[in-house]
This record gives sequence, structure tokens and C-alpha cells, in this order.
Amino acid sequence: MSENNQHSKVSFYPQGKTTVLTSRDKDLYELCQLSSTPLEPELFKICIELLRMDVSPSALVDVLHNMATQVSNQNFVSKRNTQNRTSGSEKKKTSCSC
Repeated sequence: MSENNQHSKVSFYPQGKTTVLTSRDKDLYELCQLSSTPLEPELFKICIELLRMDVSPSALVDVLHNMATQVSNQNFVSKRNTQNRTSGSEKKKTSCSC
């Protein structure tokens, strides 16, 4: 495990929970981090647990992709609304005939 990786020191044991990850699971988590695939430790543990319950990996990928798309769309709409509000207030300022 690389010591320079900021995620290498992430605890896999949050308060009150004792999810046991094998060394293979930890290696997989490190691989995700090194491949620039940001994945929160809690989400990673949930994915591992779902895979252990024989959830189809492709179904899991589809769900994660759909969730990421929804978040991306929400962020885009939010950003666009913020820009519209900003440009509207600038128009009001420039239309003043003082």
C-alpha cells in the first residue's frame, strides 16, 4: 500500500460498525483509489456486501452509474440556476439610468 495515497489511511471500521474486509477487499479498494475511481469507504463496503450476497456485478455497476448520472444532472441544474440568478441581478444593475 502506498504511503503517499491519501486514502490509504482511511478507516474501514466506522463508529459502531464492524464490517470485516479481507486483505483482498482492501487491495480492491486501493486499486479503485489508484485508478482515480473515487469511492467512499462506506459505499465500497456496501458494494462488497452486495457482491457477497450474489448481486450481479453488472447490475451493481448499472445502479452506481445511474446514481452518478442523477447527481451530475442535479449539480448541472443547480449550477445553471445559480448562473441564471447571477446574470439576472447583473442585468438589473446595468439597466439603471442613473
